[in-house]
Amino acid sequence: MIRVAIVEDNRDFSGALLVTLESEADLRPAGCWSTAEAFLEAIENEEARPDVVIMDINLPGISGIECVFRMKQRAAGIEAVMCTVHDDEENVFNALQAGACGYILKSDGADRIVHAVRSAAEGGAPFTPRIARMMLGFFSQRRPSPPGNALTARESEVLQLLGQGKSYRQISDQLFVSLSTTQSHVKSIYSKLHVHSRVEIMKMLKIG
Repeated sequence: MIRVAIVEDNRDFSGALLVTLESEADLRPAGCWSTAEAFLEAIENEEARPDVVIMDINLPGISGIECVFRMKQRAAGIEAVMCTVHDDEENVFNALQAGACGYILKSDGADRIVHAVRSAAEGGAPFTPRIARMMLGFFSQRRPSPPGNALTARESEVLQLLGQGKSYRQISDQLFVSLSTTQSHVKSIYSKLHVHSRVEIMKMLKIG
């Protein structure tokens, strides 16, 4: 059973998410909060911590991105999937740098959100094809990369296939590797992304 929390200030959207989660046999709602501050206070109790949190970005008070950063400092085991209307580079990279394992859009629909939650709980990195292409562009523009931080040829191939909208299973079949190997490649990509500082990313993307 995967315990799933929701941090979302739009009551209609959070209500719809709750109904969706409750209809899935392997998912269990772990609470719904309209502010980051209330969620962070709740997870001070270890027994109340979810496995995965669906996190909005625009929240009253501190943002969802800052909430993920603080959450990871307090409870590193909680996986965060950003679920937002924003697909711009600044929000995407700031969220991933903060520690989110995935980034999807509200417009992707309930099925995609449920899939993203399951993927996050299994150690995956769910994101839309557009964001996969954005990540690939980030690494291709970074010349030269610090030793050990450049993508391998296989990691680049995996990211390109994700950018084409292929699932982990489809990628595994196409590359003739196991599903766990594909997941390991994606984890490595995320690890290499996280070593870049927020300042470096914003400078490269000419943000701010």
